Amino acid sequence: MNIYGASGHGKVIIDLVHSRMEEINHILDDNVAITGIYDYPVVHNFTREVLRHDTIIAIGDNRIRRKVVESFPGTFYRGIYHATAVVD
Repeated sequence: MNIYGASGHGKVIIDLVHSRMEEINHILDDNVAITGIYDYPVVHNFTREVLRHDTIIAIGDNRIRRKVVESFPGTFYRGIYHATAVVD
């Protein structure tokens, strides 16, 4: 899967994905000043190869997230939850 957003909310989603032992293929972000997050390089050019993976939008600001979702050419990851989450 891809994670779109290489700031604070992206860090939370990376932790969540790690808790589930799932693979992160790419971290995406429009901000070219952000070159990496944790040990992941950040991709700024969304090629067909990058977009073949479903993507989680990890942007905390609702207005910015909506703009990204409306213009994003890829497909979205259906949903994810932390491995230790309990629903009672």
